[in-house]
Parts: sequence; C-alpha cells; structure tokens
Amino acid sequence: MFRLLKILGVGLLPALLSITFLTVSLTTSSQTAKAETLTWLMKSKYPYKVSVAFYSKRRKHSWPGGRKVWIISDSSVHEYTLNCRRGEKICYGAWVRGNKSRYWGVGYKGRRGCSGCCYRCNGGETKIRVLKR
Repeated sequence: MFRLLKILGVGLLPALLSITFLTVSLTTSSQTAKAETLTWLMKSKYPYKVSVAFYSKRRKHSWPGGRKVWIISDSSVHEYTLNCRRGEKICYGAWVRGNKSRYWGVGYKGRRGCSGCCYRCNGGETKIRVLKR
C-alpha cells in the first residue's frame, strides 16, 4: 500500500486523513438519517392549568424529560416539537395540575391506556388535540 501511495505521489498522512474523514462522514450521515421530529398541537379548554408530557412506547423516554412537564394555562394552540426516532410510537399524557386523577391520553407518567392518543414519529405534525372537561 505504501508503494502505491508513493507512486501516486500521496503521502501516508494525507491518505489516512482522507480515509478517516470518509469514515466519519458516512457514520454521521447514517446516524442523522434515523432522527426525526414529531410536532404535537395541543389546546386546552379546561378551566384550570394542565400539565402535558409525551411518552415513547418503544423505550423509556419522555419529553420534555427529567421530571419536567409543559404547562398549558390558556386556550391557545401550543406546539411541541419532539426529536424522536423514526417510526417510534409516542403518546401524549395530560392531567390537571394538582389532580392527577383527571387526565387525558395516557395521563401522568404515561401509565394509562388510551384510544387515539399516539402518533408515529415521521417528521409530521398531529391534528390539534383539544383537552376538554
């Protein structure tokens, strides 16, 4: 190999750097291709503050994560864009602040069952989910 590099007039260091760069580029692009986003649209018509979080059904992951939640305290449409894995099933959980027994979707910590409260991570956005009495 060294003889071929010498014949081509290429030094060993530039050749190794080129190979390393190519390997890193291919690895990075394949990892990036697996990442997606999912934008949730949420609105509350409930008269009190509501906590919202999102839960992966494939892995132990939640958004915003770290025991944090988003709070909806008005009737505006709120957007939550999640970085997720392509094809991952994500469900929303919402509950009244201070009253976890009043919930929507999968509820507090994603422990409840639901119908129609999950979407696949595919780079799109959900329809507006309206939280009512």
